Amino acid sequence: MFRRKWNFKAKKEVKQSAEKNLSSFDKKINIPNENTIQAIEEARRIARDKSTKIYDNIKELTLDLEV
Repeated sequence: MFRRKWNFKAKKEVKQSAEKNLSSFDKKINIPNENTIQAIEEARRIARDKSTKIYDNIKELTLDLEV
């Protein structure tokens, strides 16, 4: 009987600890740093720029890069 109570208590503590840690992780991951913000803004500018060359396949890209 003691063993069941201990296991239940241990499981409850582990679950509470995991929930606490995961909730703080979620809060951290949703806040982009300055580099990420700049990269997102640059990608949006490139996506809107009609003069940006796009590639349909790697072969065309490597030919332009002369790799």
